[in-house]
Amino acid sequence: MSLHTTTIELQGSYAAYHPASGTRIDTSDTAYGRRTYKDPLGPLCRTLRDALGYPPETRIHIERAGTAVFKRDLALAYWADYDVVDTQDRSAVRIKFRPFDGFASVRGERLAA
Repeated sequence: MSLHTTTIELQGSYAAYHPASGTRIDTSDTAYGRRTYKDPLGPLCRTLRDALGYPPETRIHIERAGTAVFKRDLALAYWADYDVVDTQDRSAVRIKFRPFDGFASVRGERLAA
Protein backbone atom coordinates (compact mmCIF):
# COMPACT_ATOMS: atom_id res chain seq x y z
CA MET A 1 0.00 0.00 0.00
CA SER A 2 1.51 3.35 -0.97
CA LEU A 3 0.83 6.30 1.29
CA HIS A 4 -0.13 9.64 -0.17
CA THR A 5 1.95 12.64 0.99
CA THR A 6 0.76 16.24 0.88
CA THR A 7 2.66 19.41 1.75
CA ILE A 8 1.81 22.17 4.21
CA GLU A 9 3.72 25.45 4.15
CA LEU A 10 4.28 27.35 7.39
CA GLN A 11 3.99 31.12 7.01
CA GLY A 12 5.23 33.02 10.05
CA SER A 13 4.50 31.68 13.52
CA TYR A 14 0.72 31.35 13.36
CA ALA A 15 -0.21 30.68 9.70
CA ALA A 16 -0.14 27.53 7.57
CA TYR A 17 -1.13 26.99 3.93
CA HIS A 18 -2.08 23.80 2.07
CA PRO A 19 -1.37 24.49 -1.62
CA ALA A 20 -3.23 21.44 -2.97
CA SER A 21 -6.57 22.63 -1.54
CA GLY A 22 -5.87 26.36 -1.26
CA THR A 23 -6.74 26.22 2.45
CA ARG A 24 -5.00 28.69 4.78
CA ILE A 25 -5.35 29.12 8.53
CA ASP A 26 -3.93 32.03 10.54
CA THR A 27 -4.55 31.54 14.25
CA SER A 28 -3.35 35.06 15.11
CA ASP A 29 -6.05 36.69 12.97
CA THR A 30 -9.38 37.63 14.54
CA ALA A 31 -11.01 36.34 11.34
CA TYR A 32 -10.11 32.87 12.70
CA GLY A 33 -12.64 33.57 15.44
CA ARG A 34 -10.33 34.89 18.12
CA ARG A 35 -6.68 35.80 18.51
CA THR A 36 -4.81 32.80 19.83
CA TYR A 37 -1.25 31.60 20.24
CA LYS A 38 -2.17 28.16 18.91
CA ASP A 39 0.03 26.50 16.33
CA PRO A 40 -1.85 26.39 12.98
CA LEU A 41 -1.00 22.77 12.08
CA GLY A 42 -3.68 21.14 14.26
CA PRO A 43 -6.58 23.30 13.01
CA LEU A 44 -5.44 23.02 9.38
CA CYS A 45 -5.05 19.24 9.59
CA ARG A 46 -8.51 18.90 11.19
CA THR A 47 -9.92 20.90 8.27
CA LEU A 48 -8.17 18.62 5.78
CA ARG A 49 -9.50 15.50 7.53
CA ASP A 50 -12.99 16.61 8.58
CA ALA A 51 -14.07 19.07 5.88
CA LEU A 52 -12.02 18.04 2.86
CA GLY A 53 -12.02 14.26 3.38
CA TYR A 54 -8.29 13.52 3.51
CA PRO A 55 -7.66 10.08 5.07
CA PRO A 56 -6.04 10.12 8.56
CA GLU A 57 -3.09 8.05 7.29
CA THR A 58 -2.11 10.70 4.70
CA ARG A 59 1.50 11.72 5.29
CA ILE A 60 2.06 15.43 5.99
CA HIS A 61 5.28 17.08 4.80
CA ILE A 62 5.83 20.46 6.47
CA GLU A 63 7.97 23.16 4.89
CA ARG A 64 8.99 26.72 5.63
CA ALA A 65 10.30 28.70 2.63
CA GLY A 66 10.88 25.46 0.69
CA THR A 67 12.91 23.76 3.44
CA ALA A 68 11.63 20.73 5.35
CA VAL A 69 10.82 21.58 8.99
CA PHE A 70 10.86 18.01 10.33
CA LYS A 71 13.04 15.02 9.37
CA ARG A 72 10.06 12.70 8.95
CA ASP A 73 6.66 13.17 7.41
CA LEU A 74 3.99 12.27 9.96
CA ALA A 75 0.40 11.07 9.59
CA LEU A 76 -2.43 13.58 9.29
CA ALA A 77 -4.00 12.03 12.41
CA TYR A 78 -0.86 12.86 14.43
CA TRP A 79 -1.26 16.57 13.69
CA ALA A 80 -5.07 16.68 13.73
CA ASP A 81 -5.49 15.04 17.14
CA TYR A 82 -3.30 17.53 19.03
CA ASP A 83 -2.69 21.26 19.37
CA VAL A 84 0.54 23.00 20.28
CA VAL A 85 -0.17 26.06 22.42
CA ASP A 86 2.34 28.78 23.27
CA THR A 87 1.29 30.46 26.52
CA GLN A 88 3.78 33.35 26.11
CA ASP A 89 5.15 32.78 29.63
CA ARG A 90 6.52 29.22 29.31
CA SER A 91 7.50 26.66 26.69
CA ALA A 92 4.99 25.48 24.10
CA VAL A 93 2.82 22.57 25.22
CA ARG A 94 1.31 19.80 23.07
CA ILE A 95 -2.24 19.03 24.24
CA LYS A 96 -4.94 16.63 23.07
CA PHE A 97 -7.55 18.42 20.95
CA ARG A 98 -10.99 18.66 22.55
CA PRO A 99 -13.84 20.23 20.56
CA PHE A 100 -15.62 23.01 22.40
CA ASP A 101 -19.21 22.07 23.23
CA GLY A 102 -19.76 24.30 26.26
CA PHE A 103 -22.70 26.23 24.83
CA ALA A 104 -24.76 23.12 24.15
CA SER A 105 -24.40 21.74 27.68
CA VAL A 106 -24.96 25.09 29.42
CA ARG A 107 -27.99 25.85 27.31
CA GLY A 108 -29.48 22.41 28.04
CA GLU A 109 -29.03 22.94 31.77
CA ARG A 110 -30.69 26.38 31.65
CA LEU A 111 -33.65 25.09 29.68
CA ALA A 112 -34.19 22.25 32.15
CA ALA A 113 -34.18 24.61 35.15
